[in-house]
Amino acid sequence: MNVEMTYDSEADVLYASLGKPTQCTSREVGPCVLLRYDVMHGALCAVTLIGARQHALADRSSIDASIATVPAALSRAVSTWLDQVSADRT
Repeated sequence: MNVEMTYDSEADVLYASLGKPTQCTSREVGPCVLLRYDVMHGALCAVTLIGARQHALADRSSIDASIATVPAALSRAVSTWLDQVSADRT
């Protein structure tokens, strides 16, 4: 399934979803990490990372642990984005 990503630079929030965003409920699973579940089916459909750039430039261990259980496509997309932000800093 296709991963769609949106980054709001003003709010420093990264949103990554499997397919098009849908109506979801959220559950906080780590510092500033929300897992989002489809309200119709209960399936994990997205990850929201609050303070995304800040986390990319700091210790990412809590973020990596929080997204370890999400579908591989979402985890890879978020990790790749964080890696790119970190690399751009240098």
